[in-house]
Amino acid sequence: MIDSRPLPDTLVAPTDGAEMVLVPAGEFTMGMDQDDLNQIFMLDDRENPVYATEAPARKVHLESYYIDRYPVTNYQYRKFIESTGHREPMLLNHPDWGQPMQPVVFVGWDDARAYANWAGKVLPTEEYWEKAGRGTDSRWWAWGQEFLPDRCNPENSDCSKHRKSACLIRASAPMDAMTCAAMFGKCAKANGLKAPCRCGGVVFWARQLLSE
Repeated sequence: MIDSRPLPDTLVAPTDGAEMVLVPAGEFTMGMDQDDLNQIFMLDDRENPVYATEAPARKVHLESYYIDRYPVTNYQYRKFIESTGHREPMLLNHPDWGQPMQPVVFVGWDDARAYANWAGKVLPTEEYWEKAGRGTDSRWWAWGQEFLPDRCNPENSDCSKHRKSACLIRASAPMDAMTCAAMFGKCAKANGLKAPCRCGGVVFWARQLLSE
């Protein structure tokens, strides 16, 4: 007999204890059109070829899936290392970046895939990643169309003029779990999918490499 009950909005992964949130099935707009690209190039004062790969904007349908609400922490990554003997990342024991509830950093693509396999998961594809972070209404940021620096941790101190630019890429300082939770909580309420925004914290890996 097929279970027809709806999927739960959240669940806890049994291996790493991560909270995961449901992204419902349906369409979303992936990528951006030429007007969006022109606006980015104008704001950044240059034509960054990385953004050009986002064109054209297109409709993509995904079945429902789960994605971690928060980044993998140093505490979780240590459990992975202890269980598998995997190599340690460079800053795992750093006094500023290696606190237990901070997101793990200096993790390569192969490391991220190994962690996901240990945890019984897979890295999200670009499509899964974009829908979870962007929502279904073609917004620029997880919370809407206007850049709000209190909802992320930008590298650039003058990010007020930017929308999808360098201030999304790297953090200005390490964040602990409470800071992450506060930022992601604001985004989760706004993007309509209960999934976190991934803005100005740490760089995340997707399943595909850029060349693919």
